Amino acid sequence: MHADAVYCCRCTFHFACLVSALTFAFHYAFPSRYSGLVSFWIGREINDKKKESMKWLARGVACKDEIEKLAASASKWNFQNSEYNSLHDHYLSSKSTSHLALSFCTSTEVYLLQAEEQFCRMNFEEAEKLYDAAILTSKAHKFLNEEALANELAGHFYLETGRRDRSVHYFSQAFEKYNEWGAAAKANMLTKYLDGR
Repeated sequence: MHADAVYCCRCTFHFACLVSALTFAFHYAFPSRYSGLVSFWIGREINDKKKESMKWLARGVACKDEIEKLAASASKWNFQNSEYNSLHDHYLSSKSTSHLALSFCTSTEVYLLQAEEQFCRMNFEEAEKLYDAAILTSKAHKFLNEEALANELAGHFYLETGRRDRSVHYFSQAFEKYNEWGAAAKANMLTKYLDGR
């Protein structure tokens, strides 16, 4: 009887830890990621108002920094896939800039936020690599929704930088992944970018 009580206490403790970890991740990681992506987007859209734009970009950077800290302090299990390492090196090992200095963090969230920041800074070459890294990471982890979002954002990047032909590839990938994920309504929103291929 005593062993059963100890087992129940351990199970309860592990469940409580899991719930706490999930609550922490949901409360801090998800809002920061989406807040960061939205902040970078708004910062680019209102670039004619320099002061207001800078506020939004600073919010985006703060969210990116928050996610990077979370990734750096979290278990490597959450942010790394051993099969992915060689692909990661292929895309990013040649760069030594500080925003790529995360030694093990290969999460899609970090790459997307870094790509958006580089897009805002008009550092297009690095933004391209980071979008591709986000797509590759999400694909390696089999996160369809993340892969769709990364492709969609890359599509907007190429469209806004005057490379419509290239953007169509990313939008069509996003369309396919959103449909595969079951988000048909979201996929249909992308058809306006695919018309006139």
